[in-house]
Amino acid sequence: MLPEFQKNQIDIIEEKLNYSFKNKALLLQALTRKSFTVENPGFNDNEVLEFLGDKILSFILAKEFSERFGELKETHQDIVQFVSSEDEGSLTTRHSALTKNASLIEKMQNSGLLQYVQKSKKDSFSGKSEGDILESLLGAVALDSNWDIAAIKKVTDAILQPQASFNQSVYDQNDFVNRLNELCLKENIECSPIQITKTTEGFVGKLTIQKQDKIKKFKQKAKSKRGAELSVARRAIIYIKLIWLLQIVDEWMINPLSQLQELKNENLIKEYSLDGKLHSASGGQKQMAWSCNCTVIVGDKAVTGQSRKTQALKYAKYDVARRVMPEVLLLIKRQSLKGQGLLKMIMALYQ
Repeated sequence: MLPEFQKNQIDIIEEKLNYSFKNKALLLQALTRKSFTVENPGFNDNEVLEFLGDKILSFILAKEFSERFGELKETHQDIVQFVSSEDEGSLTTRHSALTKNASLIEKMQNSGLLQYVQKSKKDSFSGKSEGDILESLLGAVALDSNWDIAAIKKVTDAILQPQASFNQSVYDQNDFVNRLNELCLKENIECSPIQITKTTEGFVGKLTIQKQDKIKKFKQKAKSKRGAELSVARRAIIYIKLIWLLQIVDEWMINPLSQLQELKNENLIKEYSLDGKLHSASGGQKQMAWSCNCTVIVGDKAVTGQSRKTQALKYAKYDVARRVMPEVLLLIKRQSLKGQGLLKMIMALYQ
């Protein structure tokens, strides 16, 4: 039996979702947190539905992106291929903007659906858990509709409204040219004007940066002139911060694994290794989990770290790379300052 108050509110919830459940119990389960089931045996929580919804959301957004920004097109004689107006980087940025915790939380709060969530009185229900409810609802809709993509898309559109951001250029949100100019001015770095060249496949952006006797040239391709300009500026920002300044770069610009690889490419670290481990489900766990150990060799020293347990090996690798990066960069900086005298070294480290 569904609780009485839930029956009275079913119509309101379904109207907000733009979907009518055949099995109302699935809707209730999607709105039921584990803390409630502990106090009320006989009900199932929404954790597995949340797992399904997380994967479904990425699929639905990928489908919408492919329809909005791409098409199957004859690229050569009798050869039909998929052509997209946006590259992998910009699509990743769009996906991250829509699925990041802050965005999901805001959408769910605006929807008014959170007031119907079943939870214990001690359950604080804040932060990521609010955004998780959307994912559990998508999981429930998928099962109730027998994986009807059109039905799932309607719910995604009703709550997340991804189309509202489609007419906004990703590049407009991230003006890397201005960011680069500000960074170069602050760090006394010379930066050449960005040169754009048109090619048969799009545009190429080029620029050169110089600091004292250090010189670095960049070249990036993009479908549009503006894209090439901003793409090459982004690459320069990442290089300056990570390689010249030995600073951690914001993850929305470059993930921590790629940061480690860039340090290796520049011979600032000798080697790094990632050792993933799959853990069997035990105790209260409902599924397998991954962890990852990382070892980074800097000169004659080693930096090690271990990730937390995550649902996928990829996330475990990202997590451990994020954990070791601060120590790795500090060690690189210390070793590069050897022989400069104690006072000078201290000033360089903490200026």
